[in-house]
Amino acid sequence: MSRMPSTLLALALALAFSAPVCAQQVVTSKGVRTLTRTEGFKAEIEYRQAERVASDIALAVLQDIANAESTRGAASGQATSITDQNKKANADYTTAKAAFDTMDQGYKARLADFERQQAAFVQDVQNQHSQAAVLEALPSAQRDHNEVVRMNDWAAKIATNRTQLEGQRTALLADHDRVEAERARLAKQKADAEGSLRGQRDTTVSQMGTAKSQLKTGYDNLRVVVDYIKRVRAQQQTLTGKPLGRSGILEQAETKLKTRSTSGV
Repeated sequence: MSRMPSTLLALALALAFSAPVCAQQVVTSKGVRTLTRTEGFKAEIEYRQAERVASDIALAVLQDIANAESTRGAASGQATSITDQNKKANADYTTAKAAFDTMDQGYKARLADFERQQAAFVQDVQNQHSQAAVLEALPSAQRDHNEVVRMNDWAAKIATNRTQLEGQRTALLADHDRVEAERARLAKQKADAEGSLRGQRDTTVSQMGTAKSQLKTGYDNLRVVVDYIKRVRAQQQTLTGKPLGRSGILEQAETKLKTRSTSGV
């Protein structure tokens, strides 16, 4: 290939060096990296060295992007898992709540029946006492024996009913304790599930936000480095008048930038 005429070469060099690549800093996960200033470069080796430095920075930025994408992918997977966990927690709670409602309704039905029996018992006691008082007001000789036997049998029946009611009361108190313990356990189950899922959601949202910010920074940095490498290579070619070989890092970085534009990151 013929070299450029000296006049054209001098003009091209003047244009290239009139807009030098300024020093720029790129913040990576491994620290701040600086792209080499190119004003005053007069030798091909200087451009090659600047390109090597920039290529190393591009690799670091690409790794940062890969890490952020990995974090975002993991967070996205966790978000799906949280949704599944939430569905299961709701299903488990619904099942447990249905069982509790059956228990609670049974307890309330037994309590209502007990209260009816107790009211009837109180009324029966009052009636027995009232009639017994009338009988006891009579002199012993005037008391009807059959009535005395009836009152005594009635009193015995009341005593038996009282014992039965006390047994029911004891059982109901135990039922009440079981129902309230189950109510508390159910409330704790719901609160624990909601708390755990809320914590996971908060963590996932934070990770997604961090990954999104890191991706934006990474791609912005990659654009800076890609533009820098292209300018350095253009200036080097202008200086030497020779075509440059391919740059695998540059091609990889440009492909990554195209991926960003199509994915809307």
